Amino acid sequence: MWRILLFFVAVTGTALGFSWLADRPGKINLVWQGNVYQTELMTAVIGFLVTLFTLMALWWLIKNVLFAPGKVSQAMRVNKREKGLEAVSRGLIAVSAGDAALAKKLAAKAGRKLQSDSLTTLLKAQAAQLSGDRNTARRLYETMLESPETEVAGLRGLYLEARREKEIEAARQFAQKAVQRNPQLSWSSQALLEIQSRSGQWAQALETLTLARKHNKIDKKSANRQRAVLLTAQALENEQGEMDMALSQALEAHKLAPDLVPAADVAGRILATQGNVGKASKIILRTWEVSPHPDLALTYAHARPGDSPRDRLIRVQQLAARTPHDQEGAIAVAQAAIESHDWEEARAALKGLLDERPSERVCTLMARIEGGEFGDKGRVREWLARAVRAPRDPSWTADGYVSELWAPVSPITGRLDAFEWKVPVERLEHKDDELPFEEFIPLKAEMKAEQANLDDHNETAIVKPAAGSLTLAPTDAPADVVSEKAPEEVDEPQPEDDQDSKDYIEVIEAEPVEQPVKFDTSSTIDKQEPEPEPSEPKATPVKNNDPEIYIAPRMPDDPGPYSSTGSKNPKLPQRFRHSQKGT
Repeated sequence: MWRILLFFVAVTGTALGFSWLADRPGKINLVWQGNVYQTELMTAVIGFLVTLFTLMALWWLIKNVLFAPGKVSQAMRVNKREKGLEAVSRGLIAVSAGDAALAKKLAAKAGRKLQSDSLTTLLKAQAAQLSGDRNTARRLYETMLESPETEVAGLRGLYLEARREKEIEAARQFAQKAVQRNPQLSWSSQALLEIQSRSGQWAQALETLTLARKHNKIDKKSANRQRAVLLTAQALENEQGEMDMALSQALEAHKLAPDLVPAADVAGRILATQGNVGKASKIILRTWEVSPHPDLALTYAHARPGDSPRDRLIRVQQLAARTPHDQEGAIAVAQAAIESHDWEEARAALKGLLDERPSERVCTLMARIEGGEFGDKGRVREWLARAVRAPRDPSWTADGYVSELWAPVSPITGRLDAFEWKVPVERLEHKDDELPFEEFIPLKAEMKAEQANLDDHNETAIVKPAAGSLTLAPTDAPADVVSEKAPEEVDEPQPEDDQDSKDYIEVIEAEPVEQPVKFDTSSTIDKQEPEPEPSEPKATPVKNNDPEIYIAPRMPDDPGPYSSTGSKNPKLPQRFRHSQKGT
């Protein structure tokens, strides 16, 4: 639009100029070397303009003829560079899309068009990396280190190659060089921090974290949390040797992250050891209100030396009152009550956790209560069997790895502050929650009749006669109750579904006597005769002076060895276990 307007203005101005000259005619006289030349003014103006345009046309023609080869060569170079840049652009897109063949082809084309361009080297290296040619990729990244413009990119490529080949020390050196060249990089700071943390270089990791925070590569909240984790790791290592330094580190970590359980636990243990019970209790209470944990309850209970079990129970009750709706408080009270033999208080503490499906720890604590208060080994075995099927308790979990102890980094990925106190993810499997406990320990009708006149908490024996038949009988039953008998001579009654569960947890020797009562344990014996229809039981005496005691390695319902905490999780490797806490 503006160009058209300017064109009309120029044409109008030219027309007006010639019109003005035409209205004012005149002559021009030129005297040169005694000769006089005379012409009209209009003729002279037109001749001047024609001469000017002619000279301009001749100069344009001469210039194009003389400089044509250079221009053609320059045009060819520009065209070649444009094609090379286009190949680089398409090649980078192919690398992002994961098309290794196309990326390699375009990298070769870009190399022909742009022989010494840094983009071409980068594309070739990434294409080789994508296609699995690591030697070529590493060689190209090393050539990028020679140029200041591409040095950091080459360091990143070499770092990635070192990580792929699991050369952690080489990766650490590349990341450290990248941090030194450009502290503003985010990837190098995070990579160096991760490697230093995973290798236990806590002091160096703290320096790297401080540098990253200084250049705003990590927000303040995350930096404080990670610093607290690193300080806690240092405190765990120094707790056994340099206790004062460990206390200082744990207190700083607790100040930065009050919800970090290990920091408060270490600080509480050291302060309690030094006799500063008040400050230790204050720190543990602050963290308990945010993150209740069994370790905190244990440290709080034993913070004051010389306390009796009853005193420890009172302290734990005060602690649990801070979080009345959390199950950790109730479990801690139950454990302290069991230690003080206050069975009624222990049952009252666990009462609210027995309504639905109690967890493993709750079932184990109930087994301790039954065994400690009544010595009821049957009930103990019942609760232990329920613990096997019970929901899992919270544990320290990181990237699917479950540990009994907290660690600053994940042993799977090396991620800092990866462990969380939560219920581990369980394997999906079919569980019949409605299956009664009687299915695990079936009893015979005759056992109920024999036990009617005996104490409810008798021990039982598993006796294997010489004939190979397995018999079960109460150990304190009359002598005429236990003996061996050939399996084909026994008519055995069927089990009753409504029979109360009893358990058998000890193996003792019984003397062979007359008139035995024999029971089938098909889960333990490989071969048996088929059972006849239920009929009136008969007992045939069998003489045997040397019965062989069969010690079963594990009853069908036996959950096996089980700790008092109910934890079945493996421990972390030795390098993550910095200290062991006394109980």
